[in-house]
Amino acid sequence: MASYFKRPLRFEDSLLIELFVLEKKEKTLTYRIRISRSNEMNEPIEECALGKLIVVCVERQSDGAFKSIPIPEEIQSKIEVFETT
Repeated sequence: MASYFKRPLRFEDSLLIELFVLEKKEKTLTYRIRISRSNEMNEPIEECALGKLIVVCVERQSDGAFKSIPIPEEIQSKIEVFETT
């Protein structure tokens, strides 16, 4: 995970946390996380932090080790990549 902090948040700040799928591959998903201070209508007013997270689909082997596997079709078909405009 990589993160970039732009502004501090304070106790009792209202936050908007957004998670976007940036990339979908056979075995991995790449997410972008954006945390913003928000107003009373839950609209972002100030971007405070950004992050990027890559997750891998794995299966636990009988010896306890993890092995990467393709994301099952029934899950993969429900995930859409966020399209920027």
